[in-house]
Amino acid sequence: MNHHIESEILWSSIRNPVCRQCSLHKGVKTVCCIGDGPVPAEGMIVGEAPGGDEDKNGIPFSGKAGTFLRQQLEEIGLDPKTLFITNVVKCHPPKNKTPKRTEANACSSLYLPKEIAAVKPKVILLLGGTAISWAKGAKSAVGKLEGSTFKLGDGTVCVPSRHPSAVLRGNRGPFKENLLLFRDALKQAGANRQ
Repeated sequence: MNHHIESEILWSSIRNPVCRQCSLHKGVKTVCCIGDGPVPAEGMIVGEAPGGDEDKNGIPFSGKAGTFLRQQLEEIGLDPKTLFITNVVKCHPPKNKTPKRTEANACSSLYLPKEIAAVKPKVILLLGGTAISWAKGAKSAVGKLEGSTFKLGDGTVCVPSRHPSAVLRGNRGPFKENLLLFRDALKQAGANRQ
């Protein structure tokens, strides 16, 4: 897997390979793993944090959960290569732990707004509690919000969903339905150009 050619601009303009805003930079291979995909893109996916595979190769959602997510998107007729994929937190947390609020706040205030400004998505798929809490501005339960949509202050439509890694652990819930909702929101926004 390689970086999408258009996301290289973000890697050179937004990424800080010597970021020290929180302790997550310690012991990782890829400090500040910025997103990957076309810039701009009408669909964006925001997850929690890079996993071990992502830390090794510097590409978000390139491990098991990412492979599963891409397969599921293709099954519903969305080309993952047309979507920009990133995470709230930009460094791999040790033992894949859930990022602390301070860690999530550091990355989401420094990098995520710049990614969103460059990508200009019309619809964002939020994967997991960290991403949903970032968008809502407060701790939010995935189970209470998935299956619905809400808008950010700029009008960007958000679709909350459980994380594909949770689905792979057996917590399926309405994951496929959430992806369909994301697809339909993109169509409604006139963004699905297949």
